[in-house]
Amino acid sequence: MFLTINILNRETDKKISLLMFDKKGKLLKRRYLSSRNNYRDGKEDEYTFDLEKVDHICFSYHKIKSLPIILSMYMPSLSLKINKRYHKFEVSFYNHGIKKTGKVVSKVYKSDLLKYRGGKINTFTYIQEKEDNQKYKLLIAFDGQNLFSKSGVGNYTSNNDHYGSWQVDQTLTALKNKTGNSYIVFSLDNGNRYRDKDLTLSQNFGKVDYQYAENKLFFHGKLEVISKFIIEEALPDLLSKYDIDVNDIGTFGSSSGGLASFYLCHRYSDLFSYSINLSPALFLYSPEDINSLVINKNKIPYSLLVGGLHSDLEVSLTKYWKYYYLENKDLYKGNLDYFIQKEYDHNEIAWRYLFSKAMSLIREKSI
Repeated sequence: MFLTINILNRETDKKISLLMFDKKGKLLKRRYLSSRNNYRDGKEDEYTFDLEKVDHICFSYHKIKSLPIILSMYMPSLSLKINKRYHKFEVSFYNHGIKKTGKVVSKVYKSDLLKYRGGKINTFTYIQEKEDNQKYKLLIAFDGQNLFSKSGVGNYTSNNDHYGSWQVDQTLTALKNKTGNSYIVFSLDNGNRYRDKDLTLSQNFGKVDYQYAENKLFFHGKLEVISKFIIEEALPDLLSKYDIDVNDIGTFGSSSGGLASFYLCHRYSDLFSYSINLSPALFLYSPEDINSLVINKNKIPYSLLVGGLHSDLEVSLTKYWKYYYLENKDLYKGNLDYFIQKEYDHNEIAWRYLFSKAMSLIREKSI
């Protein structure tokens, strides 16, 4: 498989290296980005990578090196610049030759189920254009305040988040360009004081492991309530407004949102096809409690567990869910899988690339 992308070099006066690595981290090739093209004129360099050989790339300039960028079949093009203040590379997704990638609609839902958060919750729904004879593929996500591009469909990234956004809109635009599929992403805004309640479970599900839970709100979770709101109120609303393929609905989230994604998908397994769970906080609960979601289920959706190893928190999360996978994968009848990108940390930059890779794996499996 070959991936062709454009690289927009915003530092045309600097001799920046493009380094290519295999899965074992062995350097395969070094190339220098062109300095002849002027991005202000819309000129970029085009690169084609053999994905059977090249696993990830990074950029280097003197002693500055970018985060390793894991390549995936549906990854958008890359925009590159150097942050002189912090002496580091900033690499963003963008879609070559495409100015508009869709639209994001913000809506406040009011619900009697959500009394603990004042009876309402803000949501962001990303909607692509589609052909008349098409059905939308739906993704339900958590932490919608961090998902979409600052310079794309709208500025929905939290002001307190210096890591930027996942740029989900850019990834799904690249996917649409290559497959023709159109997507809707319905996401909850969990970027407030209710987050820890929204995205953790009640004591009825299981007791929180005290060694990992520092916030007392973890012990009074409302994820069962949030999930019920999604299934009984938000999802019917979406199905009434948009032509959605009910056989292709997935969930995704990161950290506590990864736990929420996993729970929602398996608690209501008849409705979902897959879940993408990035750095999921499964370690809050025992394997026995987690297993209760799939035992005696006729349908088990495909779930992908994804994480890194570049911080103490990320190591703890990844080691736990990998242990869980190894000990319990047979319960999932082949529908539980994982991958680890060891250089990645617990932040939006990592999840940007991991989500793109995960969507490529999901679509390659034709799920």
